[in-house]
Amino acid sequence: MAAGTAAAPAARRCVAVAVVLLLGAARADFIYDTFNDTTGLEFNGNAVTTSCEGVDDHSYQYQEREATPPAEGYRPNEPHGDSDLNDHGEEVPPQIGQNTETVSVQTLESADNFTISRIVKTQTAIVGHRDDFVDSQDPVRCPVRLRMTPAQPFRKGSVWRKQRVSVYTGFETAFSFKMSDLSKSCTFVRDRSFNTHHHTSCMVHGGDGFALVIHGNYQNTGSVGEGIHSLGEGGEGMGYEGIPNSLAIEFDTWWNPRTEDVFDDHVGIQTLGPQPNHPGTHARLGVAQPHPLADGRIHTAKVAYYRYLKYDLLPYFKGSSSLLPWLLDNAEGRRVGTLVVWVDDMETPLMAVPINLSVLLKLRAGEAYIGFTSATGNSFEKHDILKWYFCEVNGCPRMNLPPDWLKDIDYHKATLLNEDASTVN
Repeated sequence: MAAGTAAAPAARRCVAVAVVLLLGAARADFIYDTFNDTTGLEFNGNAVTTSCEGVDDHSYQYQEREATPPAEGYRPNEPHGDSDLNDHGEEVPPQIGQNTETVSVQTLESADNFTISRIVKTQTAIVGHRDDFVDSQDPVRCPVRLRMTPAQPFRKGSVWRKQRVSVYTGFETAFSFKMSDLSKSCTFVRDRSFNTHHHTSCMVHGGDGFALVIHGNYQNTGSVGEGIHSLGEGGEGMGYEGIPNSLAIEFDTWWNPRTEDVFDDHVGIQTLGPQPNHPGTHARLGVAQPHPLADGRIHTAKVAYYRYLKYDLLPYFKGSSSLLPWLLDNAEGRRVGTLVVWVDDMETPLMAVPINLSVLLKLRAGEAYIGFTSATGNSFEKHDILKWYFCEVNGCPRMNLPPDWLKDIDYHKATLLNEDASTVN
């Protein structure tokens, strides 16, 4: 039934669709080696595909889109980014503040350049500045990837797999991602009485992050839409806030004191069961774990759900009182399981929580929508998904993926196909 995709050499412009059969039954497994083809995916909001350059024949998903005003190189009805440089980002209006002694002017711009960050560090840096990222300029031609948001303020997007997947009995999904083109904000302060320069403070730090989301939002609940059209609140909500009956594994890069965030980049698990999801602590399962994310590097993540308690992972359990409603047995074969998250180190989990998804999510036939959401706020960055796979059996025994598949980015030099896959048109 389901198809995954893998990119064939660009010169041949062919698309391979993998059909994975496990144990003689059709499953919803899929592989996207690149996003050269987006068969089976639905785009919402500002989510697009991009390939580091404006190439007409790389525009695969057609839908009604508007640009106001039209950006240079903009092609209507094609959610495909023109380049990997700055996405024609508009200038952000300066913000002016004042008190009895000083007047401040805050400006915001893109700073996808390590040299700029290094200068800020030595001259004007304030708390929150980051210089631990690499210059993220890609080659002139790069693999087509999902761009969840461009490096522009107040953007949000979602991408969903159209076919629902089974999650109650266990699953495994993994992806590689990259966050780059971080925004730089500077505040120029002058003396109110003498109009002299007082000081300048700057930081390079983008926001807000993205999330892997599993949901059973079957009914239109207002502004968030439904099913494969679901898209929640932006900014700190990262596109998943407000989506009911959902579980979000968030990769958060911005400190939001209102939600009692971890100050550094971090990974957390958010849910309110059947109620609309929220990024706050009352919806947080366990303790969010710090991990470098928005540094211009390619990172890998894997999420797995086991339908039983993995006692060997007890040292990595990160519990909280928010877990208590979901620590119930539902029926034979639907007992408390284990949700595990790995980031970069696939041998050592970043975090794990005991949970029963059949209690948490109310799903039809145990099947949920799965995909990504993302958003930027006043500060911004690019959120790119480079590869992605999903399988309904832990360990994905029939996919035969090379050990470094997630890190081995195909710059149109090779093609990785599932050895058990069939090719269809």
